[in-house]
Amino acid sequence: MPNKELYSRLKTEINSIPVIDTHEHLYLPEEDYLKIEADFAQFLIHYSLDDLQSAGMVVPDSREFIDTLGNVLRIDGKSLTLDDKWAYIKPHWENIRFTGYSRAVLLSIKKLLNIGDLTNVTYREVSEKLQALIKPGIYRKILKDICGFKYVLDDIDVMAAPGAFERMDRSLFHFVSRFRHFSYAYTPGGIEYLENTFNRTIRNIDQLSDALDSQFDRWKQEGRVAIKFGDAYLRDIYYEDNTRDEAERVMRRIFTLRKHHKYPESLSFEEARPFENYIVHRILDRADEHRLPVIVHTGIQAFIRNEVGNSRAALLTNLFIKYPKVKFHLLHSNYPWMGEAACLAKQFPNVSLDLTWVNVIVPEGAREGLSHI
Repeated sequence: MPNKELYSRLKTEINSIPVIDTHEHLYLPEEDYLKIEADFAQFLIHYSLDDLQSAGMVVPDSREFIDTLGNVLRIDGKSLTLDDKWAYIKPHWENIRFTGYSRAVLLSIKKLLNIGDLTNVTYREVSEKLQALIKPGIYRKILKDICGFKYVLDDIDVMAAPGAFERMDRSLFHFVSRFRHFSYAYTPGGIEYLENTFNRTIRNIDQLSDALDSQFDRWKQEGRVAIKFGDAYLRDIYYEDNTRDEAERVMRRIFTLRKHHKYPESLSFEEARPFENYIVHRILDRADEHRLPVIVHTGIQAFIRNEVGNSRAALLTNLFIKYPKVKFHLLHSNYPWMGEAACLAKQFPNVSLDLTWVNVIVPEGAREGLSHI
């Protein structure tokens, strides 16, 4: 028979171990978070929203729903009241309540509010208790006191509003860096953005590389601790080793595009790919120089209707080989290809795996994946 006393002792000891949260997107400074009225839907604004939509729930403006932390859900242009919102969400919630995402919701409600379920009977109580919980110090209360995190590695560069990064609590958060404004500089306004940001003219690859050096200097001053690759939402993560001449040809082409305030001409991804790949390799050169680890999103993506094949970790093999001193940290352990990820980690000393999110996506998948290690 299982030894319950031993299990309890082990669980108590494990829960007391300080841990680092290696993957968050907490992009609101606490004072901004406190301004948003909370209700039960705040538990459903991210991963569970994906399941709700997959189950058929229509959210006409999912960006507004997420940005207001579930407070505003408009149907036919009308913002729903708390009761109407629950009535709208409930049928779909019943269809997803046993998924990994929803189990995490219920565990959170139990842990934070001591309420055992989200139902017709409890949705108002959940809303009231959550609103009462949210007061100054809430980030520290949840992240430090309840979760026991030593600190949180936060990825907010493509989410935070201007000025938000500067107001984040440095005693709680360490930050990773996104480089998309360089690798996607071929998009309309991309070069102009970099010129304004770094107060310099950029008309060729060398000048762009100089701006990239300045960016790394800024990141160092800000105390950034890693580089983050999140490209799998936009393209595959196989980065060919294109030449400088190939990238320069694309760079010259950028300045021939028609500029129009409504209909700017842009390069196709196929035409721009050599430029993008070249810049990614230059990013890795500098990550190597600055001894910054590289965190890569691999496996399943958030939201719905993504091309999951874009994110297979094996596509990165040429980078593991070319940059042996760069530490590659594979988020989400490449689920659903965790066996493949385990193989890569066994073959390459510079590759490590991170189970972040996997236990939420599919708890049984996390257990099965660990058997490959």
